[in-house]
Amino acid sequence: MKWIGLTGNMGSGKSAVGEILKNFGYPVVSADLLAREAVKRQGPAWQKLVDCFGEGILSPDGEIDRRALGDTVFSNPKKLKDLEAIVHPRVRELSRDRRQSLESQGHRLAFYDVPLLFEKGLEGEFDFIVLVVSPEAQQIERLRLRDGLTEAQIRSRWSAQWPAEKKTDKVGFVIKNDGDFNYLEAQVRELVRQLGG
Repeated sequence: MKWIGLTGNMGSGKSAVGEILKNFGYPVVSADLLAREAVKRQGPAWQKLVDCFGEGILSPDGEIDRRALGDTVFSNPKKLKDLEAIVHPRVRELSRDRRQSLESQGHRLAFYDVPLLFEKGLEGEFDFIVLVVSPEAQQIERLRLRDGLTEAQIRSRWSAQWPAEKKTDKVGFVIKNDGDFNYLEAQVRELVRQLGG
């Protein structure tokens, strides 16, 4: 099975590409969903996060409030490193489990949607890497609508990511998410064709 890294900066449209791939019948594993699974209430990472950052990161139901945690860590590099040291090992473990499961089911291609692929030095884990890029103004608008973030919050979170230009020469395929849905779908179709899907 080919294990394909799907990456792109916040608001670039990775999720839209992932949905198209799913509609074409390909499995897509999301690092963000694995991270949510890793920090579920009363799990080992949950307790470590509460010990590290305090109960102010909890929502009224006792789950991790991702927005409150993001506001805490994205303005403080040391706290961001603390968060990653707690969550990333568990996410890697979960992603290995998913990959093995998909391989045992006989899939020829599977995609792993991981935003910080290059920033975390994960490129060696993939057979092929796809980058989704989008104009900055569109990214900001998507993040405002999707997450309710201010431009200042968005730029603070972007500081943890490399600029897209730094990533383009390190990938096998670039998807430009700057047109309509049909244009995006056509590029995904061409990607799958090139991968032999």
